[in-house]
Amino acid sequence: MKIRKIENIPSDENLVIIGARDSNFEEYLQSDEERKFVRDRLSKDKDQVVVNQFNRQVFIQVLEGTEKKTQEQVFENLRCGAAKLLGEIRFHEIKKISVVHIDGSFDAVLAFAEGLALANYQ
Repeated sequence: MKIRKIENIPSDENLVIIGARDSNFEEYLQSDEERKFVRDRLSKDKDQVVVNQFNRQVFIQVLEGTEKKTQEQVFENLRCGAAKLLGEIRFHEIKKISVVHIDGSFDAVLAFAEGLALANYQ
């Protein structure tokens, strides 16, 4: 597994978006149906949502209760979320994925990538 920092996200690349439940995920979605689907899933307290855009998969990872947790606990939750999401990534036979944190925390992106790498260890 190769991890590198990129500045721009290609529009056809598979994507993981990390953010709070009330974050604006909509800019990464292509249609009103996708936006409605994500809003509906998030309103049902789902912490992971998968959107199939045909040319790519968009995975949304919700961070919960960050104001009540230490940074280490938040990062551990991200690692666990990444491990949980790895099954979906494998199911879709994805070889390359970009991870974005809507609120801009590069450390959160690294924690998520670390969770993917550790869960993928064989």
